[in-house]
Amino acid sequence: MNINKLRQVVNNGWTIKNRKDISQAVDSKEFKEICTLANRARLGGDKFLYSCAKDVIAENSLIKIKESLLKLLNDHTPLKSAAIRYHCEPKGILAFGYPEYYTTFFSRVFIDEKPEIAVKFKSKKGIQKAQPAHYEDIYVLLPHYRIDELWSRGKGTGKEAVKNVVLSSLMNPKTKGRVTLDACCIDGKTSPAGFYYKLGFRMPDPYSNEELEQWVKNGGNRENAPFLAGIMYLPKENILSCLTY
Repeated sequence: MNINKLRQVVNNGWTIKNRKDISQAVDSKEFKEICTLANRARLGGDKFLYSCAKDVIAENSLIKIKESLLKLLNDHTPLKSAAIRYHCEPKGILAFGYPEYYTTFFSRVFIDEKPEIAVKFKSKKGIQKAQPAHYEDIYVLLPHYRIDELWSRGKGTGKEAVKNVVLSSLMNPKTKGRVTLDACCIDGKTSPAGFYYKLGFRMPDPYSNEELEQWVKNGGNRENAPFLAGIMYLPKENILSCLTY
């Protein structure tokens, strides 16, 4: 690899958007030099910083990500991504069902005792057991990136847009790769939950994840994707698979 070429790329603004202009894939040592040069140049924007990601992803995974980010496209044309709207959400939103690295303790509240009652709803018909008075810990989400809307044009543009958001979260030392979204149905016929599940996102509800996993095992066809809606998040162990999908 011609290091002078790398320096030229960095001096021109080394970001995710122009990564395809590099003449060939680079190994981990050369990538570290890129990061050093990028820091010296005080580049802003969406550059991928090793220092911000090393505490989230294992070293061997980082090398694979570096290589995938810096591969050459034969025609040297930048890869287009779909239109996407997202923002960095500060700490404070109530969290239910998220893993520990997404949440932090907020407060402890007292819950009054509840008597035994008869439940008459068809799906939950029966007796709801009494609950003694107790304390419950309340947790809130740590800072994270939240995808608000995604307008995909097909041909991989949607997944590239999502990857850029994940990378932005990785580069931010406050968010460390945390990304959430609300998989909601817009057209009344389909749900984007299957698309995000394939990228590595998961729902706090384990039953929904089991349904999506079974769908993937059966072929993962868009036509018969589960009609699910709700909050989804990207587990840290799925960051690599998302970026290399």
